[in-house]
Amino acid sequence: MMMNRPKYSICKRLAVMTLLPYPERSAQTRRRLRTLMMALLVGGLLSVSGNAFAQDDAAENDVDAVSATSDDSAEEAAAPSAPVLQLAGGDRSAIETKMDSFWSVKKDLSSVEGRKYTREGKFRAGLYTGILSSQPFYWYIPVGLRATYFLSDNFGVGIEGSFSGATSFNTELSDYLEGARPTDFTEAKKEDRFLWRAHAVATWHPLYGKLAFLQRKLTHFDLNLVAGLGAVGVDRPNAVQTQVDGAVAPELLLGGGVDIFLTESVTVQLDGRFYIYQAAENDINNGDFFQSLDAPSEFLLGVSYLF
Repeated sequence: MMMNRPKYSICKRLAVMTLLPYPERSAQTRRRLRTLMMALLVGGLLSVSGNAFAQDDAAENDVDAVSATSDDSAEEAAAPSAPVLQLAGGDRSAIETKMDSFWSVKKDLSSVEGRKYTREGKFRAGLYTGILSSQPFYWYIPVGLRATYFLSDNFGVGIEGSFSGATSFNTELSDYLEGARPTDFTEAKKEDRFLWRAHAVATWHPLYGKLAFLQRKLTHFDLNLVAGLGAVGVDRPNAVQTQVDGAVAPELLLGGGVDIFLTESVTVQLDGRFYIYQAAENDINNGDFFQSLDAPSEFLLGVSYLF
């Protein structure tokens, strides 16, 4: 009985396998093949990873060996200056402070470290135009030239002059009065009409900065103050406003602006100016100096070249 039972079991299993339908046997075979393939794939990946780690360890060992050799060579090369190293090594805190200034993540960096564009010892030549519209009877579009020599990056001296006689126009008030009262509001009864200006100026550039235009273009600029003395040429009515004569009056210039660097040599200027001078005598000021002072304002746009 004991000897025949295994044979019966084997036969029974064969009978069961024989009785299984063909599709079920095929499914079992496919599952076994998939299990075998997954095992082979996982084993292959583990083998490749192990080789990669082994190569990394070998590379690190080679780097350590090279570093050790370099250190030994450096120590041998530095042997003649051992007394200097010993003297420097006496103050560890100084060395650590010096190293922190180069390698510390807390190193302080200023936003602007000096000027990228300098002007000391250079000449600037340019042209400008603008608008003067603060007068009641005329408004102007002056066109001018300027030249400046920079004693330093912050100070400059120069000359400038403009013409506005051919580019002066009547205001709406002037046109209205001439149309409504053509007999008693004549050309002679108006204010001074500016023909030209010329000044010797000094410029001070105390502030220099950088501006990120649309977070793409880094633009350099500086702010400046201007003062100068000069003269203005006018067509001036006489005291009784019966005729107009040419005249020249001394003038004080005050203003400020911003210079924008397009390149190292090309700059654009945006300026505002006040001109203080003694205007024409009339029946209101009676020729009094302080009562006849006038201060027309002007806004200018210019471009200059540094060389």
